[in-house]
Amino acid sequence: MPTALITGASRGIGLELAHALASRGYTVIPTARTLEKAKGVAANGDGFVPLELDVESDASVDTAAERTKAMGMKLDVLINNAGVFPMPWSQEVFDKAMNVNLRGPVRTMRAFAPLFTDGARVINVSSGYGRLTHSSPAYRQTITNCATVDEVLNNIKFDAKDETMKGTNHPAYKISKACLNRVTQIMADDPDFRSRNIKVFACCPGWVRTQMGGPNATRSIAEGAASVLALVEPKDEHVSGGFYRDGEPISFE
Repeated sequence: MPTALITGASRGIGLELAHALASRGYTVIPTARTLEKAKGVAANGDGFVPLELDVESDASVDTAAERTKAMGMKLDVLINNAGVFPMPWSQEVFDKAMNVNLRGPVRTMRAFAPLFTDGARVINVSSGYGRLTHSSPAYRQTITNCATVDEVLNNIKFDAKDETMKGTNHPAYKISKACLNRVTQIMADDPDFRSRNIKVFACCPGWVRTQMGGPNATRSIAEGAASVLALVEPKDEHVSGGFYRDGEPISFE
């Protein structure tokens, strides 16, 4: 029986994914910032192994990985779904967006990598807002020039004077998702991942009617989750390191 771990699984797309994968015969590890919230996912069904995991905390992520290993479990699928959608352009908001939307998935990938099965799939839930066209020329160049994950983590700084980002909606969210996309590209070329046929994808679920997306969004939660599910068992045309919506490739640019 394959196993899938989902971050941010207590509501919205993450909750939908948890139940969809359980119905497909997966053992699902739904994670949330508290064990109580993670257990709530499993309240109405079997096949769940709830786990506390706060993507903002190195210690929490490491502990979750250690507990998964202690249970003798391996991961066939990791879905980095947890995210935030902050508004203003400020240092505090930028740091929050980067810690959750970028560093969170990196923490999780690194901590759980030893537990991936050969042929495992990592799906980073990104956004069309992560396309580089939504970033300023300066950020676009800096992100594109990053050749390693650590460069993405360390080289992308808050620039209070960037007029393009100051004048756009959800600027910190856009930058954090653009960085996550770049990490996806870099991790797909990781020698260990390549030798074990581990595939890494970025996925846009679309604008979804969740607590984060709001009531005016154009897609249902089920439709957003379906975009992610299309990559759980990828087809030959799904290239590791690619960016997809509804199973179809979209541009990083």
